[in-house]
Amino acid sequence: MGERPRWEAFVDISDDDGLTWRRTPDVPLDHDTFPGAGIIQPTLWATPDGTVRLLARSTSGRLVASTSADEGETWSPGVPSAVPNNNSGVSACADGRTVHLAHNPTTGDWASRAPLVVSVSTDDGDTWQPWLTIEESTGAADREDYRPADSGVLTTGVNEFSYPCLVRTPDGLAVTYTWQRRGIVLALLPT
Repeated sequence: MGERPRWEAFVDISDDDGLTWRRTPDVPLDHDTFPGAGIIQPTLWATPDGTVRLLARSTSGRLVASTSADEGETWSPGVPSAVPNNNSGVSACADGRTVHLAHNPTTGDWASRAPLVVSVSTDDGDTWQPWLTIEESTGAADREDYRPADSGVLTTGVNEFSYPCLVRTPDGLAVTYTWQRRGIVLALLPT
């Protein structure tokens, strides 16, 4: 039957402006009780008091949260947050105590990657509220020119909006994401 997959999240740190990198220890996670493979692909932000916070993609149906009080050298044990996660990537962007998070707010391991939303937290990521829906279609594509991705990745035809990357711009936020594994979309979001 084989060994159960095991995912771990960690952080790479550079002490010389990106010339070299070193891996920190994994975010502690109790794999004996955690559902599925674990956590990967964390997104991080620093709070005004210097704490570094992390949310990671997970197989539990929720993003997993962890904090670091020593600039990311060590991490608190990962715990499921209140934010639904369908085992897909997320991206956070902070400005003071306000944090924006691009994600798919659906639960379940490998569940639908639609809709794609940006949620906002005004308390350093303790709580989240929906802010903006970027893509919301969850129905099958019905255009005659629709085909699975040219890369050969077969999809079900159900819209997939995944792997967001969220950054601050002078006018607000910019988010890029994969559309149906066929292309990359750039959305400019005034704040």
